[in-house]
Amino acid sequence: MGEPVKVFVGRLPRDITEDDFSALMGSQLGLVETILLKDKATGRGKGCGFAKFATIDQALGCVQAMNGAVTVSDTLGPLQVSVASGEAAKHGVPQETMATGQAKLFVGGLPKGEDLATVTDELNALFSAYGEVTEVYVMKDRSGGCKGAAFVKMASTASANAAMQALHEQHTVTNGVSALEVKFAAARVDNVPQAQPPQMFQQPAAKGARGGKGLWPAAHHPMPMQPAPPAPPARGGRAPPPPPPGGLRQVAGWTEFCGDDGRAYYHHQSTGLTQWEQPPEFQGLPQLPSRSMGGRARPY
Repeated sequence: MGEPVKVFVGRLPRDITEDDFSALMGSQLGLVETILLKDKATGRGKGCGFAKFATIDQALGCVQAMNGAVTVSDTLGPLQVSVASGEAAKHGVPQETMATGQAKLFVGGLPKGEDLATVTDELNALFSAYGEVTEVYVMKDRSGGCKGAAFVKMASTASANAAMQALHEQHTVTNGVSALEVKFAAARVDNVPQAQPPQMFQQPAAKGARGGKGLWPAAHHPMPMQPAPPAPPARGGRAPPPPPPGGLRQVAGWTEFCGDDGRAYYHHQSTGLTQWEQPPEFQGLPQLPSRSMGGRARPY
């Protein structure tokens, strides 16, 4: 026997006992185990629990028999009973089957161009040997003949499993050129937008780093990154020195420094740009008094 199928049971009274919960679910065919969820601090029930059943059909039978039809507490109303989340994927059954109780099978390997009514009748008779067939839909080509595939709905997953085991790659229909392919039909998903890759923007390489520009997702940079500022022109063939702590005048993110030769240079805190040329933001600011350093006059 495979792994049991878990069913969620909600709207239970919080004072229900484990024995009472087991007795409540015990009338359902195929019950393997009951689990009453409890609060660890108080030991009282949380108002819900799980029941495990031997097969999918028995789990679905419990849902159909009890959901909205059995009431334990008039205050809470009818029980909420459903196949637990994740059980469909765990047992390889489409979610549609869990919701409706019916199993939809895909059937491939049918003769192409064959009369639809003939193929439908043969499939109906073939699958009825393993359980109740509720619907047969044969896909048609542009000329109105069989396209080579069909869908068969069966009343229970047990019937569908029996049909798959007996027919998949083991039976060939009239005028067929290969054995049938029989499997659970995949769920149809319509109008689902495809995920788009994130837009990339160029990130300037860090100062002194080797290589070119890096790429970063747009989520990290809502606006395109601006190119790195051009290298400051050297004065007399020499670039401005690195800015030391402190500084002289400050305005609009710029700080004024004085080099060892007494020359003024400027550094912008946000862009990291260091240059000899005085930014226009300093125009109109009061000049600092001139001071000497090692016999050289500072231009302040």
